Amino acid sequence: MKVVVVGAGYVGLTTGSVLADFGHSVTCVESNQEKLRLLSSGSVPIHEPGLDELVKKNVEEGRLSFSGSLSAALADCDVAMIAVGTPSLPDGSADLSSVWSVVDQIASSATRELLVVMKSTVPVGTTDEVARRLNAAVSQDQGLTGGVATPGMGQGTAPRFHVASCPEFLREGKALIDLVHPDRIVVGCDSNRAAQLLRQLFAPIDAPVLIVDRRSAEMIKYASNAFLATKISFINEVATLCELLGADVHAVAQGMGLDSRIGQKFLQAGVGYGGSCFPKDTRALLHMAKQAGYDFRIVRSTIEVNERLPLRVIEKLEGFLGSLSGRRIALLGLAFKPETDDVREAPAIFVSRHLLERGASVVGYDPVASGTFHAEVPRVEIAANAHQALQDADALVLMTEWDEFRSLDLEEARRLMKTPIIVDGRNLFDPSAARKAGFRYTGFGRGADRDKEGR
Repeated sequence: MKVVVVGAGYVGLTTGSVLADFGHSVTCVESNQEKLRLLSSGSVPIHEPGLDELVKKNVEEGRLSFSGSLSAALADCDVAMIAVGTPSLPDGSADLSSVWSVVDQIASSATRELLVVMKSTVPVGTTDEVARRLNAAVSQDQGLTGGVATPGMGQGTAPRFHVASCPEFLREGKALIDLVHPDRIVVGCDSNRAAQLLRQLFAPIDAPVLIVDRRSAEMIKYASNAFLATKISFINEVATLCELLGADVHAVAQGMGLDSRIGQKFLQAGVGYGGSCFPKDTRALLHMAKQAGYDFRIVRSTIEVNERLPLRVIEKLEGFLGSLSGRRIALLGLAFKPETDDVREAPAIFVSRHLLERGASVVGYDPVASGTFHAEVPRVEIAANAHQALQDADALVLMTEWDEFRSLDLEEARRLMKTPIIVDGRNLFDPSAARKAGFRYTGFGRGADRDKEGR
């Protein structure tokens, strides 16, 4: 099949590359000229394990290409996937301006039967509105020209649109695995033809395909992300209580997770979630509920708990150091999670800003995200490696659980630092090993260790 993916960002580029690897002919359309220049020159502008090689392979084999012209790409395609950003507006709603711009271009450019697939995360009802707008454009064109809509494939005929919602469930750092081996494929559509085309598109994937209506497909995405975010906020509330009562959240989470009804995933206490999905999608769901006249209290609490967590880092540092003015604080890990250079709403951004407001100097290191982070918080000094970041630091704050930090030589770190303090925002280090190396250590929810320290 000939596929156009509109938007060569995280979702679009990974999805387009995998579809090309399945044997489809894929054109990724990108309006950002710098990003298009990089892609056209063979560079991949995002960090995702395996993506560079996959893009290179499929470009060289002629199945993947990049373009700045949507109208040209639509000339002979079978499927148009919309994968543009839908960032949060100040009121929490999703900004759909890029979506509507693409829809308008499709309406004015398509000349043949076309399946339009919504990959972007959009509020419930958006894809229905996409279908309405596209069909209205066809009706208007017929009224002006006297033409008749047909499923024909030739130029000069009015296009026939099939519209579907097919939300993505990708984890940054594991996106290619998730695309090839997903837990499920969700398709929201109102026609057998759309379902048939999408089954054909994803034929190489061995996973359940759930066919639902478009609004339910959109809600599945929001409900899934909100549930996972809620699980994270819940275990972080448990962690706070563990600190007060002398329990260890690591042991508690392990015991909870062994229950098959709960599971181990998303029960890692720490500085909370970030990234391009959970913060944005929980706010959008809360806004949708408000617009419908409903107070979605669980989601509201999930957001509030997560937004407080960076301040807990500050409180822990102040508990050790008192005033942070003039202190040098080293942040290890700047991306919102490992294996990505994405710093969108990363906890490290909020922690660093709080530190700077209190007069601290901040130095950060991340294996791949230092550049993107510095663009967001230019007052943070960027180190070339972990040892450089720790030189003369008053405290080490672990913000992202990169594998290279798991093997950090704590005794060497102690020798480099001015003051031996660790605030472990991901409970990565062994508290006993840290104390044996001479550190004063605190994690999140490690109440039992705190009590031992005080004896």
